[in-house]
Amino acid sequence: NGLEFCNKEFDNYLKKKGIIHQRSNIYTPEQNGLCERANRTVVEKARCLLYDAKLDKRFWAEAANTAVYLKNRSFATGLQTTPYELWYGKKPDLSHIRLFGSKVMVHIPKERRLKWDKKAMEHLLVGYSEEVKGYRLYNPAKKTLVISRDVIVMENESEIKEKGNESAIWIPNEEALADNIEKESTASVGDKLPHVLVTEDCPSDCSSMYEESNETLTGLSSPTTDKLDTEVLTTSTPEETPELPEKRSRKAPERTVSATEEI
Repeated sequence: NGLEFCNKEFDNYLKKKGIIHQRSNIYTPEQNGLCERANRTVVEKARCLLYDAKLDKRFWAEAANTAVYLKNRSFATGLQTTPYELWYGKKPDLSHIRLFGSKVMVHIPKERRLKWDKKAMEHLLVGYSEEVKGYRLYNPAKKTLVISRDVIVMENESEIKEKGNESAIWIPNEEALADNIEKESTASVGDKLPHVLVTEDCPSDCSSMYEESNETLTGLSSPTTDKLDTEVLTTSTPEETPELPEKRSRKAPERTVSATEEI
């Protein structure tokens, strides 16, 4: 009882063809089960296309048109073939089928651009044209529909972006982060450099070397580091430091007298 079937134009067409128009009772879709089930199939497929492409509901007409386009080229169990092959007598060509809602770069003809203008514009693939051999494309910037065949379809771009974002997002653990900050605060440049310890075999200028290195690290180390350095020094050095031997002086060589020299 739809208005698209109940009008004078449609009634005149049926009379010319000799067809009797038999309608169902109102509010009784059970009397037209075959059409109702076909409509449900189209609606379910169109809903899946919209949600998979993450498009707004206002694209329902394009999604329904694409659903019918794909259904006519899909294998039907009752027919044991595709509706397209049954009607045209040949198998459909599916090489042009692309993912619904994919991003598309549409080529701009040179007649519609200047020398330094961009040669392509981003669109969304929303269907296939039955009248022209091309894709139905939606321009988000201008909010218009165009039909073109000179396109580059980027089907996997959305998946790549989602994976890249997931790998780029990092949520640190607060407890582990606090522990790392404490460890970094206790560590300093002085801990990474070798300490000079006074031992029994150390030369006489060993203590001066330690004093110079300690003075150099005083401005770089923190109070916590100075405390650690003191503990290392006290644990490494003996309780009583022995006296260092005096620096040996080199003796002058004895003068020898040659045989020709007169005494």
